[in-house]
Amino acid sequence: MREAVLLAASLLAGQPDARIYLLTDGGFEMEEGEGAQAGLPLGEAQLHFVRIGQKGDNVGVTALDVRQTLADDGGYQAFARVRNFSDQARRFTLEFYRDDRLLDAREMTLGPGKAHAEVFALSRDAATGVLRARIDAADDLAVDNSAAVVLQPRKRVEVLLVSRGNLFLEKALSVDPRVALSKIAPGPDAAVAAPRYDLVILDGKSPAGLPARGRYLFIGGAGEHAPVTITGETRNPTFLDWDRRHPVTRFLDFSSVQVARALAAKPLPWGQTLAECEAGALIAAGEKDGLRSLFLAFDLTESDLPLRVAFPILLSNAVEWLMGSEEAASSHRARMGAVVPVEVPEDAREVQVFLPDGSRRSLRVEGSPLLFAETAQTGIYRVEGKSQGKPFRIQFAVSLLSEAESDIRPRDRIAIGRTSVPAVDARSQKAPREIWHGVAFLALCLMAFEWYAYHRRL
Repeated sequence: MREAVLLAASLLAGQPDARIYLLTDGGFEMEEGEGAQAGLPLGEAQLHFVRIGQKGDNVGVTALDVRQTLADDGGYQAFARVRNFSDQARRFTLEFYRDDRLLDAREMTLGPGKAHAEVFALSRDAATGVLRARIDAADDLAVDNSAAVVLQPRKRVEVLLVSRGNLFLEKALSVDPRVALSKIAPGPDAAVAAPRYDLVILDGKSPAGLPARGRYLFIGGAGEHAPVTITGETRNPTFLDWDRRHPVTRFLDFSSVQVARALAAKPLPWGQTLAECEAGALIAAGEKDGLRSLFLAFDLTESDLPLRVAFPILLSNAVEWLMGSEEAASSHRARMGAVVPVEVPEDAREVQVFLPDGSRRSLRVEGSPLLFAETAQTGIYRVEGKSQGKPFRIQFAVSLLSEAESDIRPRDRIAIGRTSVPAVDARSQKAPREIWHGVAFLALCLMAFEWYAYHRRL
């Protein structure tokens, strides 16, 4: 909306009695620093907010997520959140389906503007198929009454730990039921064994000759496939800031972590700093051409990180990201309008994408992941093709899952920066109408009649 208002103001610059009309329900946000009083001058133009819509009686599913538990049973937990956006209490039933089979149904009553979350367990047997959360509410917006996610079975991760012995790492990795851990001492044998494993963790100096394509976690050292270049060493570095949105460092707090010594590192062009200190990157990640690597700038024995709650969470997040679980999850669950990355076999050349309405798109595969952007429909999308002469099929789900989009109540006023603009009724607006077309037509008729009368008299 900011760009639209800015464009309108620039087009009207210097024109007298200029007016800008916003035809909207007001369901957008503009930060204070983006308004007319702060970097968005309207000049002489007047801003008018013409409200569209009369009511907004809606209840919607605003979140749906599924995670694999770390318990030995290999089960799942499903999380769903529902919110009532109407001005009155609503009573409805939240239902969970696996494919077309009802798993659970829970009745609930939500007051105006209230939200409620439900968590329920899924057994290992229910680890495949499509999980749907659905509410049986009749409201003004049906597209958010259901959401879906494609369940994927848990895969075993073969991990090779290259280390002279690290009790902290071994203990944290061994309790993860996804991980099948093998250990080897640093040396040439480690590089030879690396291609047989899904993930290689290098504790300290890494051996030469590692495959260029793979998944690597560098701890207290860097190799040719690390996402950083080492510039020196630093003493007693402090975590100044970290990325709270990246899959590796989210849910973590490094503010009180003490480090005695660390490598001074600078991210490469294909790398990204996830946590930094005065001397550079303390945690960095990067991926390119089949390589995905993560770098930790200090030896675990040189810090108190292994004694903190953040350590097992960091390792779990690292395994998830390095193995591409976040990317896979996003390809099987997406929001409307998002670009969905779909992992397809490398030898696939063309795929067919079947949309929820039954239509089909033929796409050439230039690389993996395949980026698909036509996600304006909610439901299940199917990607079909051939790999090594055999057919394959991949599914992903698209849902609304947006509180901003589900909140369809028309606003009484909107805020543009520090300026508050009240709404006016669309029916009360008047606009000049051009009537010259009719007048010209009547004049043409009169001239034709005059021509006809003149020739009749002759």
